[in-house]
Amino acid sequence: MAKKSIEGSNLSTKSIDEMSDIEFITSADYLASPYYRAYVSAKARIESGNYQPLSKRYDLPSSSKGRNSQSTAYAKPIKGAVYSKKRGITQFFIMLFMLIILAVAVVGFFNIANIDSYVAIYIEPGVTEETNINIGLLDPVLGIVKKIASVDVDSFYYDNYMSNISDNVDIMTKVSLYAVPVAALLIIICALIGFFKAIVALCSKKHLNGMYKKYKFGFLSIVMLLCALILVVGGIFASGMEIAAILDFVLLNSTVLYAGYGLYAVVILPMLMFLLSCGSYKKAKE
Repeated sequence: MAKKSIEGSNLSTKSIDEMSDIEFITSADYLASPYYRAYVSAKARIESGNYQPLSKRYDLPSSSKGRNSQSTAYAKPIKGAVYSKKRGITQFFIMLFMLIILAVAVVGFFNIANIDSYVAIYIEPGVTEETNINIGLLDPVLGIVKKIASVDVDSFYYDNYMSNISDNVDIMTKVSLYAVPVAALLIIICALIGFFKAIVALCSKKHLNGMYKKYKFGFLSIVMLLCALILVVGGIFASGMEIAAILDFVLLNSTVLYAGYGLYAVVILPMLMFLLSCGSYKKAKE
């Protein structure tokens, strides 16, 4: 090892042209060093009188440049992509729950005899179960359209409640009659947005930095839940019942109007979606 160092030190004062064949062959590994080539190049420039400082950037093979630029791209921070794991099962259930709410609205619109009672948000009891009036999620929306735009559409909600609005109706009942269709429309819009957003979240891949960007459903879930509560309270006031009768309304014991299974769905599913959204991603540890 000491001999090699001495030979290397002796060679450091010689150029390649001054070396003998034996010196060149025995010191090939030393001469291949990029530091030695830089030294010889600098020495030649100094001796010629055209000395210029070396560039701070070193010429690297193209493959090395590609790897360095790629690693830089991967290391570059991406806004919002700070989650190391995505739980696809949660996005699947969010998508499914959004689809169920949309199905409640669409199926209720067609008034299918054997299914209508299972998707109704309100049920007005008749003399027998077959004579019950089932009011779907889309029905109040059609009712307010008929009230404002005078469009000829079928709406039990309009025929039984909105068409009878008079100046003597108290303010809470009047507000409830208009709040119910607005809340129903917002639920449908949020469910439609959430359904497509859940599909995108389910198909999303990792970003260049190896992290996921979170698709959030908390706001949509909260809006849908608040609107569902408006449907509960609004239905009670719209039918002329007192707020104290809320238990009869919820437990299907009212003889005036009570909640259908569709209303249970639009109250419970947003709460489940909110919980699923909170645990759909795992944040990377810093």
